[in-house]
Amino acid sequence: IGNWFADYAAVVADRLGDRLHATATINEPWCVGWRNRDIGNWFADYAAVVADRLGDRLHATATINEPWCV
Repeated sequence: IGNWFADYAAVVADRLGDRLHATATINEPWCVGWRNRDIGNWFADYAAVVADRLGDRLHATATINEPWCV
């Protein structure tokens, strides 16, 4: 998954330390590949990893944060 996930988890931990609710959005408009037929399965796998690793610390999760970009 790479270092970005550790950075994201650190942001969640910081927000919880500040007594703020952490909300994850797990898509960014710079991500490409939405025209690939396999993207649905890849995105489902990605969402499962985020839920598995951060779900117990998140107040909410939005799978698409900018739906007009997809």
